[in-house]
Amino acid sequence: MLRKVAERKWILITFDKKQRTRLLERRLIEQFKIREFVFTSREIGDPGDLLVKACRQMRTICKKHDGPFVASIAKSGKVYFRPEDETGES
Repeated sequence: MLRKVAERKWILITFDKKQRTRLLERRLIEQFKIREFVFTSREIGDPGDLLVKACRQMRTICKKHDGPFVASIAKSGKVYFRPEDETGES
């Protein structure tokens, strides 16, 4: 799936917080330069509403960073991106 995401230049949005810590998946995120956003809570209500709130911040991050990176989306709609979220530098 990560290969297809990369080929189509999609952005990966997931609830799987552990994806970036699993060695194989982390390597694939780096290899394919995946831009990933992770919901930090399973109790967010409607994910669509949350994405509407987070959209502007997500676009800004994607414009500034080509990937790979893994950023987080809080249930408030705030998007958190830290330099260590850029997985290609490790």
